[in-house]
Amino acid sequence: MKKKKEGSYALLIGAVFVGLIIFLWLRTGNIGEEIENTNINNTPVYVVFNSHNEESWNLDKEQRYLDYREDLLERLKIIDEYGATFNWQSDYSVLLSMIKYEKGDILDDTNGKNILRYMVEDLGFSVDPHLHPTEYNYADLAYLIEQLDVEPSNVIGGSIVRECVIGVITYNDWKDYLEIQSDGYIYGSVYPNYKWKPEIMSGAGSAEHQFDVLDSGMWIPGDSENYHEPQNNGQIVHFGVGYSHDTTLFGATEASGAEILYGDGGYIKELVGKIEKGEVPSGKFYTANLQVRDVEVVSGTGKVTNDGLREILEELKPYAESGQIKYVTYQQAVEIWETEYNSEPNQLDISEFSVYDKIKAAEDEYCNSETTSGNSFYSFQ
Repeated sequence: MKKKKEGSYALLIGAVFVGLIIFLWLRTGNIGEEIENTNINNTPVYVVFNSHNEESWNLDKEQRYLDYREDLLERLKIIDEYGATFNWQSDYSVLLSMIKYEKGDILDDTNGKNILRYMVEDLGFSVDPHLHPTEYNYADLAYLIEQLDVEPSNVIGGSIVRECVIGVITYNDWKDYLEIQSDGYIYGSVYPNYKWKPEIMSGAGSAEHQFDVLDSGMWIPGDSENYHEPQNNGQIVHFGVGYSHDTTLFGATEASGAEILYGDGGYIKELVGKIEKGEVPSGKFYTANLQVRDVEVVSGTGKVTNDGLREILEELKPYAESGQIKYVTYQQAVEIWETEYNSEPNQLDISEFSVYDKIKAAEDEYCNSETTSGNSFYSFQ
């Protein structure tokens, strides 16, 4: 009888031991998954939505401006509905129309405030100057923004950094292009008593977006051909926009006729996938930008901007809810980079992505074509 009891105890102890081993094995596996998921969530992609308008826009007639305002207001509310953020960038024409017409009963739709104040104070969005060369410079645009009782941001919109000159893709003297003086300020041309200090480059553009800098990440750029050489200190921080045009927002082509190579947030999805699969280092600062047209219907494609905006926000909703992407303004991105990533520079070149061969071929063809060779083009869409 005693031996039988001892045998039962041994079996019980053995069963408990085997059960404990299985539990620990399963638990270790789960811990591994938790750690892996934590690593993913600790390496999000910081995503900015932005739009810009052009100096050629004519909103001088009141009804034309009111139609634009109604469409813009709907766009702002869609972005806010999804918990996203927005950098709205403007050239002088639209700002002058706002100064003229933002008064009276139309303010009822924006809590009694002009629409720029509503953007900043009620929605937490940003208002940035966006410029292409005219008699106005960046300081002049900042001055106009201030006339609407809004503090202009420190974000540069619309800069030209990379271009084709005599069949060669090159980097220009971007600080000279911006008209930054030795004290770090830009002084007004139309309003010479006003000065503005830029600190963030929202991407580095090119004429007709043919030669844009398409890196993800953030760094302090060098001068001209050293643009991609991170500097230890400097006034301007570059926000890497990645591939910022998307067929869901633009339609199939650029205004220039060039093919848009991603849809449904495809660039962001590919970048998230690279982080998850370990194809790029975790713990680095990754960024992306989605540009939204500042028009009701995209010219040439018939794409309704606000419909496309809702579509892409819905498409990216699971990524935002999981923490794989985080919506920020350019300024918030820089603050996070400085405080949480110790301003460590990071660049993920477009050559790491599936569309690179098409981008490179299009660049080479465009730069070597008869329409561009021998010219530095400033034809913007």
